[in-house]
Amino acid sequence: MESDLSKDMKLKSAVVDTTNPDDFASGESTVIYIEPEKEAAALRKFDKTVLPVSVVFLVLSTLDRNNLGNARVFGFDEDIGLKNGQFGNINTLSSVCTIIFELPWVLAVKRFGANAAIGTAFILWSLCTIGTAFIQTYGQAIAVRMLLNAAEAGLAQAFAYLFSTIYPREQAGKRIMTTNLAQCISGAFGGLFAYAVQTMGTRHGLAAWRWLFIVEFCITVVVGGICWCFIPTSAETAWYLTAEEKETMRLKKQRDFIHRGEDKFERKWVMIALKDPFVYMLGIAFFTSSVAINGFGVFLPTIIQGLG
Repeated sequence: MESDLSKDMKLKSAVVDTTNPDDFASGESTVIYIEPEKEAAALRKFDKTVLPVSVVFLVLSTLDRNNLGNARVFGFDEDIGLKNGQFGNINTLSSVCTIIFELPWVLAVKRFGANAAIGTAFILWSLCTIGTAFIQTYGQAIAVRMLLNAAEAGLAQAFAYLFSTIYPREQAGKRIMTTNLAQCISGAFGGLFAYAVQTMGTRHGLAAWRWLFIVEFCITVVVGGICWCFIPTSAETAWYLTAEEKETMRLKKQRDFIHRGEDKFERKWVMIALKDPFVYMLGIAFFTSSVAINGFGVFLPTIIQGLG
């Protein structure tokens, strides 16, 4: 077995810390040096774990949310007695929950850690998915789908925040962009998956659309449960990092503290954002793109069916 001295020597060769912790409180100049190769090695581990896990989570959540459109083609409206524009009302009201709960979920990640916050969201939306399979009335449909959207509301934003705490600023954007693949993947394979389940027909007294959500629930629980294990509470506590890599991420956090300031919520930053016209331009761009993406995700099966 290696001696404590040899372990310490290896650790010091991985990261060089010339930081005096008292300097953070006094505001004195502090220098932290991290070997680029060691930092890159630690970040590559997150590329192999957190990044694919985020895509899987977002694919699962998007499928659970958008497959209501496929369920409609399989007889959802008729089975629970929907009339006129009630299907649209379900989707509109559930979207309100998305707007309301996006920010609280991100703040929950900041306060309780990504593992706890995203894990809680995962459990809640899984329960809502299986609940959708047993909807009997219009009122139940509204309640369950509103709860589903509330649980999934801040998932993408939570992962974006997590990436910002792991990666340097110039690298975080690329990882956040990669998570957008989830929408494409769910759109490409969601219909095929729904069609495969639909071929089952009615079994054990349950219509095909109900089986769609039961099967989704089973997949979400198994796959999502495995993936959840790889979401760290914070970058420096991830269980799959070595001692050297954990120390690297700890020092990186201290280095970021020097450049960015203390990691706490301040209203002045909110006011700066609200006064920035670029924020509103991005908001409008995101709104217009989301209308098309989310609208097609739910209503495209109905449109295609209408075309014959």
